[in-house]
This record gives sequence, C-alpha cells and structure tokens, in this order.
Amino acid sequence: MGTTTRTGAPRNSMIDRCLLASLVATLATGSVAQTTWRRAYGALDNEEARVVRVVDGDRFAIAGSTGSFGAGASDIYVLMVDGAGDPVWSRTIGGPGVEVASDMLVLADEGLLLVGTTTSMGAGGYDGYLVRTDADGAVLWQRSYGGADWDFLHDIRSDGAGGFLLTGQTFSFGPNGGNAWILRVNDQGDELWSDIPQILAPSAGYAATPTADGGLALVGTASVGEAPEDVVVVKYDPDDEQEWALLFGGDSTDVGRDIVQTIDGGFSIMGSTRSYSQWVEAYHLKINASGGEDWYRNWGQINDQEALEHVELPTGEFMSIGYTRTSGGGGKDMFLLKSATDGGFVYGRTFGGSEDETGYGLVVLPDGFLCAGVTSTYGSGGTDVFIVRTGIDGTTEFETVEDAFDPLSVAEAAYATLPIHPNPSSGIINIPPRSSAGRWTLADVRGRVWIDGAFAPGTTRLETDVPSGIYLLRLIGNDGTAASTRVTILRP
Repeated sequence: MGTTTRTGAPRNSMIDRCLLASLVATLATGSVAQTTWRRAYGALDNEEARVVRVVDGDRFAIAGSTGSFGAGASDIYVLMVDGAGDPVWSRTIGGPGVEVASDMLVLADEGLLLVGTTTSMGAGGYDGYLVRTDADGAVLWQRSYGGADWDFLHDIRSDGAGGFLLTGQTFSFGPNGGNAWILRVNDQGDELWSDIPQILAPSAGYAATPTADGGLALVGTASVGEAPEDVVVVKYDPDDEQEWALLFGGDSTDVGRDIVQTIDGGFSIMGSTRSYSQWVEAYHLKINASGGEDWYRNWGQINDQEALEHVELPTGEFMSIGYTRTSGGGGKDMFLLKSATDGGFVYGRTFGGSEDETGYGLVVLPDGFLCAGVTSTYGSGGTDVFIVRTGIDGTTEFETVEDAFDPLSVAEAAYATLPIHPNPSSGIINIPPRSSAGRWTLADVRGRVWIDGAFAPGTTRLETDVPSGIYLLRLIGNDGTAASTRVTILRP
C-alpha cells in the first residue's frame, strides 16, 4: 500500500554502504508518528471496513470487503496497520463467488478469526462463513454453516470457555420468513450447538454476548403478526436453554444491532428506531438482568442517525459508532458518540467530507478510540476503508485525510521491467517518458510504502526523499501499463 504525501525523512550521515543495516536502523529510529489521524485505504473499486481490533500496542487489524481485487466479485479484505496508520500488509480471502467479513476476533497467537458470508462454498445460496488465519493473514482453515437457502453470520464473540458464539440469520432452518440464529463452535470451527430462538415470529440475530452466569444474551429484531419489527433480546441459561425473549420499541421499526453486558449485570443495546420521529434515529436501550427496561434514548430528531457498535467504559459511560446526517461535512458522516451512565449526551464527533461516511467498528485505546468504516469522499476510487484514530476527547489533531492506495489490484506479473538511471541514486531517478498519467510508489524491503504519488504524461524525472536503502519502484499508468524495478538509494 502507499500513502499520499508521506515520505521518509532524510538522514544526515556519511554514505552507508551497508544498505540493509542502514534501512533497518532507519526504520527503528523513524520520525515520531502522530497520535491521532484519519486515513483512507483501498484501490480503484469499492472497499469497506466492518470491524477493527487491536492486535498489540502498536498494530491494528481491520476487516471488511473489497471489489478491487481477489478471486471473485467480492472478497474479504484484511489490513494490518501500525499505530500511525501506516499499512503493514493486506490480504484478500475468498473464492469465485461473494465473500464479506462482518466481525473478527484476534486470538492469543495474533492470528485472526473472521466471520461473515460466502457463496463460494457451503450448502447453497449464501452461507455463514468462518475463517482462521495465522498472524500474517494466511488462511489456516475455513468453515461454512447453513442449508440450501440463504444464511448469514454477523457477529462473533468468545464464549468464555474456549469456544465461540456466532450470531446471524437463517432462511434454511425453522419457520418461513427468516430466523435469528445462534451457534457455538470450538476452536477448530466445529459446530457444538445451534439454536433458533422460540419467538414465534420472523426474526434476525445481529449480536450475542456471553453473560456472567455462564449463559448468553442475543439481540436482533422480530416482527409479530402485522406489526413492524421490534428489538428482541433473548436470554439463555448456562445449559443453553432459553430463559426468556422480550420485545422492545415503539410503534414503528426498531432494530437492535449490538449488545454488551453492563457493569451492573444488565444489558446495553444499540441500534436504530423509527418509532419516535419521521427520521431513522440511533436507539440506546438499557435493561436489567431480568429483562426489565431501565431507560432508552433516541438520538437524531432532525435527520437520520444510527448506532452500529458500542462499548461500555470502566466509568459506566458508553461510546458508540455509526453515522449521522444531522451535522458534519455533508451526506452521512461517521459519528462517534459518548453517552453518560443514564444514556444522556456527553459529546458527539463527526468525521467525513461532502459524500457519505459510515462507522461500523470501534475499539477503545489507552489514549483514545479507533473507528472503522467506509468513505465515499476520500480514497482512490469507489468507496474506501475509512479509519480514524482519536484522542480521549474523540477529536483528531488535524482534519486532513491521507489516502493509501493498495497495489494488490495490479498483479506482479503485469509489471514490465522499468529502465532507470542512475542506479544507485542519491534521490533523483530518471525514467522513460510516460505516455499517460498515473501513480508511482516506492516501497522498502519490508513492504512499507514510503512514497505514493501521481505523475503526469511526459514525466521523465522522479524525486525521492527517503533514507538510504533498497527499494521497489512501481509505476501504474491510467492507460493500464505497469512497470517496476529495484532501485538503490544512497543518501549523501
């Protein structure tokens, strides 16, 4: 991947003839990174992020989908970035059909467990999909779940006993019309238990959380008779027997997207509602351990707004991520909301430009928050992955969004040899004149892109400002031409 306007800082030292040692030293002592930032990642088609997770103190894993590259019409797209937002690696996962990732866990060995949907394998139509990777994103195994009709998985959580809870919706099993669906699998993806909640209504499951008593609670939607959808919460005991199923909401459509068990033993649910306004509003519902309603809040009032994921802070306050049309740069904007212990408004932050941005994923960091979603305003084309790292007050130091172009979309075999001179170079690289405009990247031996910039037709000279080292120079023309070569940079 590459990053527009980002270059390595020059190093003032004698010419270092030991190039690899010089490069390693430079990377180890690079410039201090910004603690907050806004970044867009992708290529020429559509990319989006649905989830972000912390791998360690300085690396974050992001997953979603891509239409720019991969084996089929849509593939799972996984990125690893460092604490400054610089790309570490990217991978695609999938077959000739459609694959998307909806949620993800980071395992003890730093491998990933991704859940979503596939049409490339399984029993037919769409099937639930679970993929296990190693720490470098390589697939170790994959499983599908479902029947002959359509089946989807939206959420994965550890069950606290070495296995995992998968939540979604099935059209293959149970009554007609679609059903909330919960599965328990072991660490190899083998199904141990599954259930369709006894709701006696068409339903969908969007998330489930293990509970302190050894059971679990599922949230989603259900529609009884001719009534609109309501939020449904289903509680199971430690023996996986259903204890209760309760509906919440008003006189119109209400959807529960996310659930967490709260510090007081109750449950916090986030989603959307149409019951209290002409607009779609964010819906925050708090219930006690027995399912009794403590309070609810609806946010929006003057335009559309939704909440898609949330966390409870150690203080008992809440952070949620979603989108709003009530404020911001235009269209939908990614929206980070902090709520009080009673659901009251503390602050809201918008991130976006003139087009649409939506936030789907959120994690809490020691010094702030990391938000993941999709942008139509920024990036390389179509929609792009949109990641925002904020401070503890939910703001970023700068509003500038840096674009990172992912060259996965151009196969290595498609690159012709690029003649350049001089090589080694002190930073000025002469190339044959280009017949069309395009992009050029300069990546080091570890795959980190130091320069990702544009070139104009007729360009014959590229200027670099990077440390001494061995680099891969790539040129990708808008006319479909591509060329690459190795170049040695020796800084005076």
